[in-house]
Amino acid sequence: MELQTGCVYHIKDEFFDYINDKNLMTNHENGHSRPTYFVIKNDGVL
Repeated sequence: MELQTGCVYHIKDEFFDYINDKNLMTNHENGHSRPTYFVIKNDGVL
C-alpha cells in the first residue's frame, strides 16, 4: 500500500491486537472509536 499526502487512513482493529503496546492509545477506549494519529513525512520516513 502506498500512502499519499493529504489522505486519511484508518487502522484496522487487528493492528491493536498485534501491536500490544501499553504506550499507544487503546482501540475503542471508553466507547469511542479508533484513536486518531497524525503522520508526517520527514526525510522519506513516515
